[in-house]
Amino acid sequence: MANILTSTGKNLRLAVFAMLALALSPLAHAAAASCQANRTEVRISQKIMPPRIDLTKTQSQLTAMRFNDSVASDRRFIELTGLTVAGIAVDQEIRFASSGPEGGPSCVWPSVVTVTLSTAPTIYVVASHGQCLIDIGIEHEQRHVGVNKAIIDRYTAIFRQRVGAMAEAIAEDRAPPTNDPQSLRSRMEEKINAMIGVTSDLMYADWTSDQRNIDTVQEYQRISKACPQVDVGAGSRTNRHLTPGA
Repeated sequence: MANILTSTGKNLRLAVFAMLALALSPLAHAAAASCQANRTEVRISQKIMPPRIDLTKTQSQLTAMRFNDSVASDRRFIELTGLTVAGIAVDQEIRFASSGPEGGPSCVWPSVVTVTLSTAPTIYVVASHGQCLIDIGIEHEQRHVGVNKAIIDRYTAIFRQRVGAMAEAIAEDRAPPTNDPQSLRSRMEEKINAMIGVTSDLMYADWTSDQRNIDTVQEYQRISKACPQVDVGAGSRTNRHLTPGA
């Protein structure tokens, strides 16, 4: 008889590197007849939404706002353009299967592991800066949106390889039939979650680095000089300068 159990998780970010020891250690089991090496289907998918553009916020409102999602832009760019709010969510689902006589020891394995990388960005542009800076601001902030897609494209393959390798290791371990399938499922789930968590941390580190590479001093100066006749703050004009560490 075969059974299916589903485990789900949302926006997983397990930065606990101590779990690597668990992820790399074999499942402990007594010397007994092993289960066959059942394979796991690994599904890595993307959900990339087009950016929503919001022109309703003032510069002071954007400066004061706090967001639930990650802010991709350097907040110092608010006075010229706006902000892009766009994190990457990592959603995971693990399905387990089991087989064995009713009431007796059973074999357990992860049958399907699904990881979805998603993003739904919002671009906030300060409309009062005028159409010139609106256009340039949207163009600049779209570069932040592009980083999200590039990171998701890059890490789709990385997640597939790493989660697949962990699933393969679990299959090759060939744990024996057990009278405590829930405990075995939990240990397998911890192994897979640890791998997803560590890979998520690597992805977010790359995401942060790539986003920072967009908001450079040179980019700030380029935008500040693009529309020289437009005031961008009370009592001030463009040609502001962003200094390192400001």
